[in-house]
Amino acid sequence: GGREEAYRGEPSQQSMHSAPQDPWFVPFASFKAHGAIPRRGHAEGYTHPLTGLGNENACRPKSSFDAAKTLFLFVSHKWITPSEAHPDDADASKFKLIVDAVEKLLQFKHMKANDWCVALWIDFSCVDQDDAELSGEVSSLHEVIAQCDVFLTPVHDPGHALWAYPVSSGWRDEYSEYRAVGFQEYWTRAWCVVEAMSAASMPVLNLQERLDALEEGAVRTGLMCGRRVHVVYGTKERVRGLQPWFFPPLRKERVAKYNPSKMLLTKETDRRTVDRIWWGVRKHHKEVKPGYTGDVDVYGEPEGKGKAVGENGDTYEGFWRDGKKQGRGTLVY
Repeated sequence: GGREEAYRGEPSQQSMHSAPQDPWFVPFASFKAHGAIPRRGHAEGYTHPLTGLGNENACRPKSSFDAAKTLFLFVSHKWITPSEAHPDDADASKFKLIVDAVEKLLQFKHMKANDWCVALWIDFSCVDQDDAELSGEVSSLHEVIAQCDVFLTPVHDPGHALWAYPVSSGWRDEYSEYRAVGFQEYWTRAWCVVEAMSAASMPVLNLQERLDALEEGAVRTGLMCGRRVHVVYGTKERVRGLQPWFFPPLRKERVAKYNPSKMLLTKETDRRTVDRIWWGVRKHHKEVKPGYTGDVDVYGEPEGKGKAVGENGDTYEGFWRDGKKQGRGTLVY
C-alpha cells in the first residue's frame, strides 16, 4: 500500500463541480493516509460530528492520473450511518475494509505496468457534500462508472459468524448466497442497484486503451465482455484473512428482478434522478442468446472448435469432443 500514485502535474484550482467527462478520483495512497473516508466539501471550518474531522479534498481529476498505470475503482456501498450524514461508523469499519480490499488487489498483477496503482471513486470523497444541489457526478453516475475498471462493494458485517458460505454445491447465485445482512440490504437500496446495473451494463469508455493497459485475468476479461467484475469484500473475509470475492457481473435475468424505481432512498428527492439513470442504463443490458455455434459431428454434437453460451450467459469457447469440453478453451462467466 506504500506505492506512490502515478501523477501528471498539479491540477489547477478548478470548480468543485466536475464534469462526468473528467470525474474526480482519490489516489489510494492519499485515501489510506487519511485514516478515515475523506470528506469532500467547501464549507470553511467544517467538522463532522461523528468523526471530528474536517473537509479533506483528497480527490483530483481523472485526467491528472497516468491511465496506463492506474486501476480506476468505483466503490458502491450502503451508508452505515446515513442519519449522521456519514458512510462509515466511528470505528472507521468501512474505511478499513476498503483499504484491506485494495491492498489485496494490489498483491496481484492486474495491470501490465509494474508500478501500477489504484484510484478510487467514492461518493463521500468525490462529490461535494456541502453542495445542496449535488454536483454533476451524481446525476451522471452511470457515466462515471463507464470510466471505471472495477466495481467494489465493501460489506460491514458485524454478524459475519452467523452465516456460512455454500459448501457442498459451491456458489450457484453469489448475490443471494452471500448472506451478510448488509449485502442483502444493499439490494434494497435504489442507488446501490442503479450503480450495480451500470457496472454490469455501461459500455467501457476507451475500451481498447484499457485492454492494452490491463494484464490477462478476471478484470480484463470482464471489460472485454463489456462488464465490470463485482468485487465483494466484507468483515467475514477480513477476519478470516481471505481474498476479496470476484462475483460475475449482473446478467440480464438478474437485472429483471430489480426495479430501482420502487426501492428505498434516503432522500426521496433523488427519485427522478434514479429513474432517469435507470432508463438510460437499461438500453445497454446485454441479451443472452443461449446455444452452440461451431464444428459438429455427423450427429450434430459439438466436435472440434466451437462456442457455447449457457442460459445464464456463461460462455465457453474452445475445443470439444463427443459433445463435451475437451482440452483448451476459455470460460467467461
